[in-house]
Amino acid sequence: MKRSLMPSSEGTVVKIARSLQELEPYRAFFEAQHRHAACNLDTLCDERGKEWIARPHVLVLCRGAEPKAMIVGRLGEEALHWHVGYKRLGSTTARLFRTVTGGILGDLSQPEDCDLMCQELIRFLGTGEADVAQISGVSSDSQLYRSMGLRPRVV
Repeated sequence: MKRSLMPSSEGTVVKIARSLQELEPYRAFFEAQHRHAACNLDTLCDERGKEWIARPHVLVLCRGAEPKAMIVGRLGEEALHWHVGYKRLGSTTARLFRTVTGGILGDLSQPEDCDLMCQELIRFLGTGEADVAQISGVSSDSQLYRSMGLRPRVV
């Protein structure tokens, strides 16, 4: 489990889980929070027909030792197609971090918490582990959406 390099003054940190084993300490929190059948820890890497999946990548916001929120996603390689209208101009393979359906869990109502999660996503992209982050399921009236809007679109 990797700890974020950016702890807040309140003892809030973002931890990164890169395997199901690293997610195990957070299973109870996950089970209490998730509401969508597609968001399942046991099948996070076992999706038949989705060969692009390499591993889970989960951001866990912890205040002290307690998890408060999660962004649950997968990391893998996928072809990205470039279009102008209906005309395909080409494609490339990219390392993609993508949230699972229903993968935004817990309390992300505080601006500081959302900013910390966004900073960790930007730092993660900066390491080169992923080329693209696709965060879906974020309501346009949420604090997380507002925090993401303040960040650069390209790293």
